[in-house]
Amino acid sequence: MKVNIERAIKSISETIDFYQPLYEGIVNSFQAGADNLNIQFEIQEDFVTGYSIEDNGEGFTNDNIDSFLTLWSDHKIEQGALGSGRILCLKVFDNILIDSQTKNHRNKKGQKVSIDFHRAFSANTIDDIAPEENDSQKSYTKTKFKNINEEYQDKQQRYILEDIKNNIFLRLLPMFIHFNKKQRNFTIKINGELWLNNENLEEQFEEQKFKTKSFYIKKDLSIFEKKDVEKDEQTFEFMLHYRIVKDDKKTLEQFYGAADRYITSFPKGIRLEKLDDKYSGIFCLTSTYLDTRIKDSRNAFIISFNQSNATKENPITFPEINKELSKILNEILKENFPKVEDDFKEKQEKIVDRFPHLYRYIKKINNLTMSESDMQKAAENDFLKETKNIRSELERFTSAVKKNKRFDEKAYQEITRHFTQVGREQLADYIGYRQTIIDMLLEVYKETSSDKNRFNEKDIHDLFFPQGETSDTSFLYANNIWIFDDKFMSYNYAASDKTVAKIVEDVQKTSSDVLKHHKGKEPDLVIFYSNPDDEYKDVLLIEFKRLNSNIDDKEKAIAQLNRYPKYIRDNITNVRSIFTYTIIDIDAEFIESLKDIHGFSENAFGDRDNKINAYYKYNPNVKAHINVISFIQVLSDADKRNKVFLDILKQNFKKC
Repeated sequence: MKVNIERAIKSISETIDFYQPLYEGIVNSFQAGADNLNIQFEIQEDFVTGYSIEDNGEGFTNDNIDSFLTLWSDHKIEQGALGSGRILCLKVFDNILIDSQTKNHRNKKGQKVSIDFHRAFSANTIDDIAPEENDSQKSYTKTKFKNINEEYQDKQQRYILEDIKNNIFLRLLPMFIHFNKKQRNFTIKINGELWLNNENLEEQFEEQKFKTKSFYIKKDLSIFEKKDVEKDEQTFEFMLHYRIVKDDKKTLEQFYGAADRYITSFPKGIRLEKLDDKYSGIFCLTSTYLDTRIKDSRNAFIISFNQSNATKENPITFPEINKELSKILNEILKENFPKVEDDFKEKQEKIVDRFPHLYRYIKKINNLTMSESDMQKAAENDFLKETKNIRSELERFTSAVKKNKRFDEKAYQEITRHFTQVGREQLADYIGYRQTIIDMLLEVYKETSSDKNRFNEKDIHDLFFPQGETSDTSFLYANNIWIFDDKFMSYNYAASDKTVAKIVEDVQKTSSDVLKHHKGKEPDLVIFYSNPDDEYKDVLLIEFKRLNSNIDDKEKAIAQLNRYPKYIRDNITNVRSIFTYTIIDIDAEFIESLKDIHGFSENAFGDRDNKINAYYKYNPNVKAHINVISFIQVLSDADKRNKVFLDILKQNFKKC
């Protein structure tokens, strides 16, 4: 059979570790019956340029040669062999050089085989030296990985022997666990020096205090048969091998092991965020079920983590596995860290404090392994599902009433309770969203306070309402007027940087004459709110001034606040109340002018200790309420209002 090796290499899309061929070679050696390995590294200028493995396994028998020439061979599949490891190795190295000797067997003499495996390899390049005529009482295989592929040139590793040993031990931990359990005799040398054997392996497991917890998943496989068959239950065992030690390394490894290898780490939502300070841990889940379900890359499974539908080929899904794994991890955490439950509740409270609408969903989470961000994400997903579900429920209920012409009071009461609860959560979500905006603006103001020119008039103006827009050209509520005051949100018309002539035309729905000296004036922001067009109108007028304005600019703002109400009253009918504001810096010089010259009084909302203040007067001549307020005061007031509302909602959720 011919194989397009280049294409087979490309089929392995996952990223391969630089040492993956080494791990693969070690596993292959032991699967070949070896009990002695010597690993040799080639070093240039402190970097690893290649490595080789020599073992005393059975060598390349005819069966092994046939398997080597067959991609995805079933040879030794019961040992976890995938039949594609040599293809994986070519992703990292251009050449795999194999020299092998089989030993005499009965009347047949051994054979020596040499292979240079590369991307253009074909079967006739195998060099058989005196097949079955090479007299030998021993067998061996030496595999050399050389000529790093161009793609991996920048992934070369520095030669740090202790790191390499730790990586081998971790990446092949499932194999070493198996060896330790079965008391298999073996020896691994690195550069001729003894590293690991069955004796010091046992000592290492004892020193590292490895423990094992198992769980079982039972499946009725008959459900996957189309015809009627008797119940065919099968039980699959999963073993979590773990160690928790107090040290200063604070490392944490959590992964699935299969076919004697490290495959991939636990996914978010299952893996532990961290252990207590000064603790390190290793958690490795193994099962014969997983051994035959790994991809050729050796770093992923053929079953997706998100696949929830079981099949005949894969009767157990990862959500099922991870559900049980999570229970075991929770048990281990409770056993080893008495404070973990208190810490978990603290995380929950922190999330609820920031996002009160998630209260009901956060309180359902009892997985101690989850990080704060994972908990929040899971709760948000549940909230969105609940929001979608209640709409579907309402549609079904309405349809049933329409179709059956019958009112089910009990069902009505239940669905009312449900949509009221979800509606309250949606409101809390919106108020929480507002608080995030307020917090951001407070930080921006604080950060720019030393240089107020960085946060200019346009920045403040566009925050409330985009310059040059009206409610006819911009989406009606595409603004943040709520920061100023919620009562102004229910407006009929708004105009930003538009002339009095344009405002009159839009509001009056007529091209009536506007006094000439009124016509071209442009208030920063005008809002008509609360009342229908054919009744009286309430008006909000705002003038924005850049922070750090001089006293002359501030005096100009006061003059505008007194003139603009007259322009509105003279040209628009049925105006009842006018509230004018200027958002401006307030300093000692300006306060003196406001109080002593213009007759303003300090507003009750002012806070002189924090230099947050507001001033007010009523101008009877133009029948307008005139307000001077600092930007930080606006933010502070919005913050107080919003937090009061949030606190009410939080208390309400806790009572439910």
